[in-house]
Amino acid sequence: MNSYFNAAVKARGMKMYDLADAIGMGPSVLSSRIHGRTPWTLTEAQRTCKVLGMSLSEFSEYFPLKE
Repeated sequence: MNSYFNAAVKARGMKMYDLADAIGMGPSVLSSRIHGRTPWTLTEAQRTCKVLGMSLSEFSEYFPLKE
């Protein structure tokens, strides 16, 4: 798991299942995104940023583009 992202979620008083519910995503789908098995869509990233109160720029630091 992306431990830095996990820490950011916890710092905002949430657990992963809370985040999944808040962004309208199943916990297994969220896990797939966090572990890098499936890429985030822009809409998912935007929803996540809104819920966590972070910018897309900050979000991209946790999930940089793979080349």
